[in-house]
Amino acid sequence: TIGGNTGPAMTTASTFPVVKDRPPVDVNQIFDILPIMGTLEPGGSQTVTFTYFGMSSQKFEAVALCQTEGGPEYEVSLKGQASKLEFKIDKTDLDFGEVLYNEVVDREIFITNTGKVAYYYSFNLSGVSRPFVLDASPMTGLINPDEKQRISLRFRAGIPDKVCEVALLEVAHFE
Repeated sequence: TIGGNTGPAMTTASTFPVVKDRPPVDVNQIFDILPIMGTLEPGGSQTVTFTYFGMSSQKFEAVALCQTEGGPEYEVSLKGQASKLEFKIDKTDLDFGEVLYNEVVDREIFITNTGKVAYYYSFNLSGVSRPFVLDASPMTGLINPDEKQRISLRFRAGIPDKVCEVALLEVAHFE
């Protein structure tokens, strides 16, 4: 038992060397386990939450040990990696050219996930001057690492005048 409890308890190694020439990091700053200890009746179950607190562009591994009084010990492997969000957009300006007010013109852009983390994206068209002037399809989606998403942008002038609109692409929760 740990801390005098009669039930299972989880423990992990105490520190990690993070980066050369920097002090080690306490394991509790990287992984958190809740509950850390408690009592479990025979045949009972308990949900345990493992949380990883990512440190920029670093990877960690640890072993959590579940100790039971009078019973076996269980090892749980913990792995975590944090990476910055990286993506490329093939075009940031689209010129639809001369379009008659009653015509519809489509253009494509591609978003490529060049990082190691999957992320959601969405188009924010709230700044568009009139409904249906600009549409994006798909409006939202998930892009996994090393994948590319094709997005079709559809423009309808609707008036016989020069039209300039702004659409925001939100990646993860950033604009």
